[in-house]
Amino acid sequence: MSLKLDIEGVLLNVVSGYAPQVGCDLEEKVRFWSELDEVMESIPTGERVVIGADFNGHVGEGNRGDEEVMGKFGVKERNFEGQTVVDFAKRTWTWLWLTLIFRRGRSIDSINMNTYSSVKSVTCTKQGLMHPRSKHWHMIDFIITRCREKMDFHSTRVMRGANCWTDHQMLRSKVAFCLREKYSKQGSKKPSKLNIAKLNAIDHRESLARDMNDVIDKLDVEEGSSVDQEWTALQQVVFNTTKTSLGKPNRRHQDWFDPDDQKLLQLLNNRDQAHQKVLQSRSTRSTVAAYKVACRQLQQHTRSLKTAWWDRKAEELQGAADRNDMKGFYSGLKEIWGPQKKGPVQLKSADGQEIFSDNKRVLERWSEHFQKLLNVPGEIEPEALDNIQQRTIKTCLDETPSMDETMKAIMGLKDGKAPGGDGIPAEVWKHGGTNLLVKLHQLIHKAWDEGSVPQAWKDATIITIYKKGDRTDCGNYRGISLLSVAGKVFARILLDRLSQHITPEVVPESQCGFRSNRSTIDMIFSLRQIQEKCIEQDQPLYMVFVDFTKAFDTVGRTGLWKLLRKYGCPEKFTSMIESLHTGMKANVTMLEEAFQGMKDGVYIQSRPDADLFNTTHFKARTKSTLVLIRELLFADDSALLAHSPQEIQRIINAFSDASKKFGLKINIKKTEVLYQPNSSRTQEVDVRVDGNILNSVPEFTYLGSTVTKDGQIDAEIQRRMAKASASFGRLHQRLWNNHHVSMKVKGKIYRAVVISTLLYGAESWTVYRRHVKKLHAFMMRHLRSILKITWIDKMTNKEILDRTGLPSMEDLLIRKNLRWTGHLMRMPQDRLPKQILFSQLHVGHRKRGRPRLRYKDTIKRNLKQRNIKLESWAKLSKQRSEWRTAVT
Repeated sequence: MSLKLDIEGVLLNVVSGYAPQVGCDLEEKVRFWSELDEVMESIPTGERVVIGADFNGHVGEGNRGDEEVMGKFGVKERNFEGQTVVDFAKRTWTWLWLTLIFRRGRSIDSINMNTYSSVKSVTCTKQGLMHPRSKHWHMIDFIITRCREKMDFHSTRVMRGANCWTDHQMLRSKVAFCLREKYSKQGSKKPSKLNIAKLNAIDHRESLARDMNDVIDKLDVEEGSSVDQEWTALQQVVFNTTKTSLGKPNRRHQDWFDPDDQKLLQLLNNRDQAHQKVLQSRSTRSTVAAYKVACRQLQQHTRSLKTAWWDRKAEELQGAADRNDMKGFYSGLKEIWGPQKKGPVQLKSADGQEIFSDNKRVLERWSEHFQKLLNVPGEIEPEALDNIQQRTIKTCLDETPSMDETMKAIMGLKDGKAPGGDGIPAEVWKHGGTNLLVKLHQLIHKAWDEGSVPQAWKDATIITIYKKGDRTDCGNYRGISLLSVAGKVFARILLDRLSQHITPEVVPESQCGFRSNRSTIDMIFSLRQIQEKCIEQDQPLYMVFVDFTKAFDTVGRTGLWKLLRKYGCPEKFTSMIESLHTGMKANVTMLEEAFQGMKDGVYIQSRPDADLFNTTHFKARTKSTLVLIRELLFADDSALLAHSPQEIQRIINAFSDASKKFGLKINIKKTEVLYQPNSSRTQEVDVRVDGNILNSVPEFTYLGSTVTKDGQIDAEIQRRMAKASASFGRLHQRLWNNHHVSMKVKGKIYRAVVISTLLYGAESWTVYRRHVKKLHAFMMRHLRSILKITWIDKMTNKEILDRTGLPSMEDLLIRKNLRWTGHLMRMPQDRLPKQILFSQLHVGHRKRGRPRLRYKDTIKRNLKQRNIKLESWAKLSKQRSEWRTAVT
């Protein structure tokens, strides 16, 4: 039942409902949620909505992974019905009230959260349903609103004294609607932008190159000018020439709209002319018919443009997901989701007592915040540098950059990135012609000779990106520095030399951050495999996940230059890096020196050349290698590992001491311990840092993937489903309800966006049959929603997959598993993921009874599914194209 109210111009939709109980048929539950989805879709986004219903589901205590739709003060464990409620909130961007309640001066246990009670009681004040037989209390009734309308709700509680002639308790929300004025941007006008989109056409590229070659030939710089003067002259000429050649970007159209499409422009013109004739001739039959034909032709063409745009984006996203290019994937997602509506910026003062809304005060607050954040004094202790062995000086790093290096650096820049203060994006340098490249190379050559770069290359424009939490708190934003692209070219040359000559010698194999051909999946897979092998051989495992306080902002710059000299960087090369220090990042791999001489950690006995399915090879100990693993690193995300509490304490102590010496501070509140016991159930002990006991948790989200104390993936699947539901919900109005886009294209987008989000990290999963069924049911619910069909239509899952052009969930998981396995097989022998896969623990033995399913068991099962022989799969996997064909 729904009701629409007009409250002084504010349209409020009140919806009530009663969800099927736990014992009801699945078909009845699906029908209820389908109807509720239809109600939500029918309510315009500009109207407010409040849903009050008995959902008959427990959403559970805590909100890890669901912070955007619920608070952490739920009760009991989450059941299937409760997960359905959370999934609904995710895909509709709504908030579950009664899970975020805290009254000033009262403890959490005294909060009135009761929604159902069959007897009066003074002992329970959190739950609202007492089962008449078990006498257990429950919280199954909720008030739900859109997340963006949370500020309208002042409080939500249960009115236990109200007599409603039912065993449920009354829920009351205090609401105060604010009639917000239309937001208008403040501040000065932004500098003009260049219409870079034109460079997608070859003729515009050639035109820009010709124009740029002509002006660069005529560019006259006085002899004896500094690099700053030469750069200023070059920057002005390049920007003005590009502006003249390409012009400013046109008004923002729909994403699919191509302003250079001549057929589209002609059809628009035909429609306008036909409309004018209708107006001038007073609507004769012939003119009206011609107008309808023009409109129909225009509509057909725009539909084809929309379909082509969505199809192209689906291919781009799927390609990025297949390559594990998470940066490209999420960048494409932003285009798919469309622009977000932004309101006026409001920020709290440093003490939290005031809220600023005018531009001047907001900018002053940002300035105060970033000055405090980026000017933290951090120094590397001399003792730490003395303990690092001086490496041979790489004199080749001092050589003047060649033209090939400059070209490589320019072509390595990513398109579509915001430029720095000079306003010249990367595309201009790539397509600006030969003379422009030569001129930039000459400027780099001069900067190298003089030992300093133009000041404009160092200057940064800081923009902020909201992360999560309170939007008025500066700490909940990430600052992004926009730098001059020409400065990035120079920095790229330095970085390429470091990666070639220094990184292989000083960065350990356990560090995968900021390194080519490595990703977060490498470390996620390695950690899950270590967990699996400890369970298989009945060994306990202690894991400490270390979080640093602003790791990249607190590194001592002076000590960093000394560290580079220790690693073999000559003086000239180091001074050039120092001149660009605002554009460089410091890596925590320098902490490897802390572990020299320590034997604590996890030992594995590795045989990379062994048959994965033949354990007898490990008996030949003379042919195996003993590998010590005590840390898994990805940039500043660190996981420390050990078998005993004494070992993990020694490792964290050494890690903490080294952090202090290098000017880094461990965040005690966010550093957590995860203990995975063995069969003897060794008692868990406290792990300390500087006398502070670290928080022990049953699960932890490491690099976006949830690991648990039992080594299972159920919690991870639950979290991925919640994330995928949110991605699905964001495309409801934009795509799923768009009748101009074909079903095949919708299927491609669903696979590229929702499935890629759902199966992030699935390469590392050891999947049981129950997991496949759960994921498949989740996918089919979404596809039925896209097709607007229910269980009443009696359409099989196979028919739905055929209509959307998607494979089954089992097939998707098999492909993901075998493609990753082939990637592992093609890795060099010293790569950590490959070493761990082809290994067993140096200590411990398998327990009696039926063992748990192992990762290599899933590989064997999937190979049989694809009819790939176990005797030849290893050889086949070395051939990338043949392997991909075999597993697809």
